Amino acid sequence: PMRSKRTLITYIIGFALIVILLPTSASAQSRRRGRMQLKRGTMQLGGNAFVNITTFGDTDGNTTQGVDLNIAPSFGYFVGRNWLLYGSIGFGAGFGELYDFLPKTFHFSVGFKYHFDFKVVFLYLGVSEGFQLYKFDEGTQWALRSTVPIGLLIPLNEHIAIDVGIHGNAIYNFDRKTLQINVPIGYFGVQGFF
Repeated sequence: PMRSKRTLITYIIGFALIVILLPTSASAQSRRRGRMQLKRGTMQLGGNAFVNITTFGDTDGNTTQGVDLNIAPSFGYFVGRNWLLYGSIGFGAGFGELYDFLPKTFHFSVGFKYHFDFKVVFLYLGVSEGFQLYKFDEGTQWALRSTVPIGLLIPLNEHIAIDVGIHGNAIYNFDRKTLQINVPIGYFGVQGFF
């Protein structure tokens, strides 16, 4: 518990530093280049991917390893100034002794994000709804997936931005009648606008 509190504090401090320091460098860059415009008709392409390699050891010196792979591209269209209608698809799978028992997951969703323009960064807040499929060896299960994305777009130029934030998920499994709340701190992605 103490270690998880330290980790959470480290993430919060890191996010605060990004929020404070990047606008300063982005401001100088935006004066040299064109500014990113999130207006009606602009299209968005982006997403995130991560690989989590875990080694679990016990006090007897035994270790178990696993690799968790997740890929989630997204596509969007600005229906109005700063209003993005978007869709996302995703795939997740675990490999290795540590994750062999976990199901493969597939999800798709649609939603909206509003981008607050702070001249050098864009703060966004949104909501999306969709479905998630769990593929077990013995069958499949369906779930309703609700996501609340909150984050910052940090423009590198007028077409590319780094996406950092928190994307909280609530996943209700229809078959098991369970609700899973997942708030991965440290979301990181890249977005392109054209």
